[in-house]
Amino acid sequence: MSALLATDLKGKTAIVTGGATGIGRAIATALAAHGVRIAICDLDADAARKTASALGTEAQGFAIDVSQRARVEKAFAEIESTFGFYDILIANAGVSTMNRAIDITDEEWDFNFAVNIKGVFLTNQAAVRHFLARGKNGVIVNTASLAAKVGAPLLAHYSASKFAVLGWTQALAREVAADGIRVNAVCPGFVKTSMQEREVAWEAKLRNLSPEQVIGEYVAQTPLGRLEEPEDIAGLAVFLCGPLGQSFSGAALARSRSLVFCADGGGPARGPTAAEKTPITASPTRGGSVYGVRLSANLVDVGPVARHSAAVQSGCRPHARAGAGGTRRRPRAVVGERGGDDSVLHLSAT
Repeated sequence: MSALLATDLKGKTAIVTGGATGIGRAIATALAAHGVRIAICDLDADAARKTASALGTEAQGFAIDVSQRARVEKAFAEIESTFGFYDILIANAGVSTMNRAIDITDEEWDFNFAVNIKGVFLTNQAAVRHFLARGKNGVIVNTASLAAKVGAPLLAHYSASKFAVLGWTQALAREVAADGIRVNAVCPGFVKTSMQEREVAWEAKLRNLSPEQVIGEYVAQTPLGRLEEPEDIAGLAVFLCGPLGQSFSGAALARSRSLVFCADGGGPARGPTAAEKTPITASPTRGGSVYGVRLSANLVDVGPVARHSAAVQSGCRPHARAGAGGTRRRPRAVVGERGGDDSVLHLSAT
């Protein structure tokens, strides 16, 4: 697979926003390893240049503020001047703050939305215009969050901004598909980054817990027993950019390491038992066995990854299984299982 990716991606150019650290840096590093020229864009220009220098001569650092149209257009013009063109946009720049919903300030709300969704809008728009002007195919991968799948307590404003990222991603994907432009999103969960370190400290303070207790809860919600690494998300992004991801557009994929969380607002929950998994006849998946569970929040848990997320959304109609005495049972947990294809957790409305 690596050889196939290297052949297909070598010589392409990618813009990675928020690329100086964390998930962005991991994605940039992974793409560079496959021969992609990298434009590292970050609000911290020095950090962007430092990361680019570490990646080698085929990477350059650029200053950007994704919340400001003029700053986005300036950075993208500089990238075109430097590289001539670009084929891939990784719209990864993001921020978070944490607070109880009743205490969120206007400033917190505006800050999260300015970067997390307006930044995606501005950079995506600039990239699509570039792809259309060149008359070439292009790929966009937006960084959303598992908090865009199920609302996260103490992160209501952040969740709202990330839900918006998914809505934008799906709508744009449908609009530009005929132009050969693919638009997808990745949804990181509990990933070990500096952002998570800040969030752990905030959550510990808000809930009167120790940071170790908060991390312990994160791990407890992850049956495989570890937090995600930035490289986990990078692998998924590279997959979406390469030939193996060519049938994906409008998808929101999460590599959650079998993350378990509640669909009805409760605490950590178990996953569905074998008896609660309902087989689905889902020919759109082209061979991959899938299962679905009707949940209290009307979400579907799909096991092994389906080739076409839209087909899953439209073609799979799971039903809750009857429990003892013929009563209908509605499991309260959403769980992704690691399958033979290193399953990607995908949740979609039914």
